[in-house]
Amino acid sequence: RVLFRYIGSEVMLSIKIPEGESIEIKGVVRWMNDDKKDENKSGMGIEFVGLNEKETTKIKKILGS
Repeated sequence: RVLFRYIGSEVMLSIKIPEGESIEIKGVVRWMNDDKKDENKSGMGIEFVGLNEKETTKIKKILGS
């Protein structure tokens, strides 16, 4: 659980893809929900930024879009 990020913060994500490799992706926190009563409702939305065509294709494949 990440408590030190704020909307607009830049983050670096390491995403392991089904082929077994990992890709490093830069993102920006776009929304946060810190439900102190129910941790299952906590979360955040990350916008991926600066993806190249290869990374975009891999992410779309993972998400099925």
